[in-house]
Amino acid sequence: MDFSALIPGLLLGLTALVIIIYCLGLLLRNLPIFRFRGTWEERALLKHKKFLAKARAFMEQGQYQQCYPLLQQAFYLRQIKSSESMVQRVLEHHLAILSAVLTLSERYPVPLSNLPMIEELVQIRAALCKSYLDAALTVKKLAIKNAESGRKSASPKWAIHAFSQKTEELIEKINTNQKSLESELIKLFSGIKHSANLSEVTYH
Repeated sequence: MDFSALIPGLLLGLTALVIIIYCLGLLLRNLPIFRFRGTWEERALLKHKKFLAKARAFMEQGQYQQCYPLLQQAFYLRQIKSSESMVQRVLEHHLAILSAVLTLSERYPVPLSNLPMIEELVQIRAALCKSYLDAALTVKKLAIKNAESGRKSASPKWAIHAFSQKTEELIEKINTNQKSLESELIKLFSGIKHSANLSEVTYH
């Protein structure tokens, strides 16, 4: 039996299999079960938005001491990996929290010395998360191109390695940013709590 005659058929079959797997991936990616990450992040953001809504409600009622702990809880600092639009929504949520803190400061003694730093950090965080998504998508596209193409048209390994390394570096920067944000938020809300305690002592 001449096995060399089977080689073209096998290659054709493997190519067809790769195409089928790729198409199935595109199809399944649009099903709800494969959008779990995005759905999970949306639910988590909704939970943190509820903290902000409760804080605003207390603020309207003049219950300022109940307000600031909820504002601190409202921050959502996990890395967003689903989409750039989700990153933008989280950024807008954080800016809304900072706006609420400013509103609180108009009615209640709130130290705001590091508020500009926090705003800068949330802006930087959003930019880093978007850069990560871009780099991760590039790695994915290069991998798909290599799977679909022949050896001559495949992307060089150094390109995939470079973008993979970039994603790792961005993750490190995002983690560093989170630590900085957590530190600044502790400083901000510790100051608010201290002012609240002093106000309560003065009141009594």
